[in-house]
Amino acid sequence: MKILHVPRRYTPTDWGGTESVVEAYACGTVARGHEAEIHCPAALSAPGEDLHQGIRVRRYPYFYPYLGLDQDARLRLDRVGGNLFSFSMRSALRRTEPYVVSIHGGVFDAPNAEQERLTSRTRGTLEWGKALGMWVGSRRVLRDADAVLCVGRREYERASEALPETRVLHLPNGVDAQRFHSGNGMRFRSAHGIPEDAFVVLCVSRIDPQKNQMALLEGLHRWRRRLDGVASPHLVLLGHVTEAAYESSLEAEIERCGLSDAVTMIPGVDSSSPELVDAYHAADVFALPSLHEPFGIVALEAAAAGLRIVAHRVGGLPSMIEHDKTGFLVDPGDAWNLDNAIDALALNPELRARMGAEGRSHVLASYTWTGILERLLALYEEVREAASRRAA
Repeated sequence: MKILHVPRRYTPTDWGGTESVVEAYACGTVARGHEAEIHCPAALSAPGEDLHQGIRVRRYPYFYPYLGLDQDARLRLDRVGGNLFSFSMRSALRRTEPYVVSIHGGVFDAPNAEQERLTSRTRGTLEWGKALGMWVGSRRVLRDADAVLCVGRREYERASEALPETRVLHLPNGVDAQRFHSGNGMRFRSAHGIPEDAFVVLCVSRIDPQKNQMALLEGLHRWRRRLDGVASPHLVLLGHVTEAAYESSLEAEIERCGLSDAVTMIPGVDSSSPELVDAYHAADVFALPSLHEPFGIVALEAAAAGLRIVAHRVGGLPSMIEHDKTGFLVDPGDAWNLDNAIDALALNPELRARMGAEGRSHVLASYTWTGILERLLALYEEVREAASRRAA
């Protein structure tokens, strides 16, 4: 079977959850004897072909359907997978049937505030995307798909309601549990000047308002006072910068609160780097205070490393994290319970060990790529057979 994967972008320089999933899909299906290629717009890259992990990647010229869009706004849209279009890619893929669409968030389950923030990048421009969409039929893509996959439970529920005539399935992301099982936390701490006895709270995510790292900085100021003499909290923020202004606001907050000795900011590492695994093993707690998180594959990576998790109760995170068992779920804006969760984990090593073990067991039972890919390939085979019957 030949499988074409068509993400909005695919670039090692600004790696995100979608790229991780597409890589796992492509490499996993090839390892099982199938062919796989990746076709995508050349966002944050250049048009042309290359190989990534042995997979052929073809990138196409593209544009945004907005008149008056400046270069800075274009770059910001590139970084978040904006509403781009490529005639050459459409032409190359026009006979690709059957097809399955995988939704990684933002279609049916995105807060109004997040939608407004994304559209703010195009203010002052003249949009002609709706007319383009009507002309090329892009509005029918989901409706006409042979199946629609949703990685998040909430997105699945809303998509099922919105697409009653389409086959909609919930297929979560997976993780290479073996890769994240072992790492060198002391090596990571030494490389970044983090004290051996620090209580490290790690957040791996894009530096972006959606990821809400500011909540952790504000919390850190309180945790240092509350845990004085008991533990020394140290915050590590690791992730590619998608909003430079937000990065500047985080830096200003660090300076204002005198937290420079207790915060380490690392502007992303290569997804295949051992340093990423080491970061998880250097931490005592993984924190993800996102305002919107369709799935949160980094939470799976953290759990696979045996880390206990504190996260906001948004998007796909509640289906992955069992409150009070594999971690703590906190409502956005609930600083009191966020502080209590950090306190409980800082003061109770046995609780940390128990939650870490429970979280890893949960990942092994439900979220390994082996199991996810078996379900994915079974669906592809069903879709292909159904298409063959229709054509007969």
